[in-house]
Amino acid sequence: MASHSSDFLAGLLCVARSFCHCILFHSSHCMDSRLTRSFGLLGLCTMTIAYIGIVSIKRLELPLPDLISSYMADLLCMPLLLSATLFLLRRIKHSPQFYLGIGHIVFILCYVSFAFEYVLPRYHPSYTSDLLDVCCYGLGAISFVFMQKRVFNGLQKAEACA
Repeated sequence: MASHSSDFLAGLLCVARSFCHCILFHSSHCMDSRLTRSFGLLGLCTMTIAYIGIVSIKRLELPLPDLISSYMADLLCMPLLLSATLFLLRRIKHSPQFYLGIGHIVFILCYVSFAFEYVLPRYHPSYTSDLLDVCCYGLGAISFVFMQKRVFNGLQKAEACA
């Protein structure tokens, strides 16, 4: 059972890595808005499934490689949280052009880091404070900045064309 969970996660991580490579390294002119929308939704779904899979496997106390067990959920946390925040704010403000500014992203990053790496470890023994977790949150926030420029701009253009 443990090898199946590792194979499943390895497949998801491969798709997520391909998605991130496409977003970060391909120029914007090589991706039309429909392709960007497809990759964007696929990438978000993949990250969500990977996050849920990792958390579920940890809750079931199944073995995971240490690197995935310790840091992958932290790395995926910020892009998913910021994407959900962007989605909700666009719906609340009725503004598909709304983007999270760097100030918003840094505030959310600091809040999550403070809550999960300082406050919760003081009051709950199941939480531990780890500076590398904060680094993973930061890398996730940086990846969201690139995603927001490439993917969510493509989603906006695709929705306008549809």
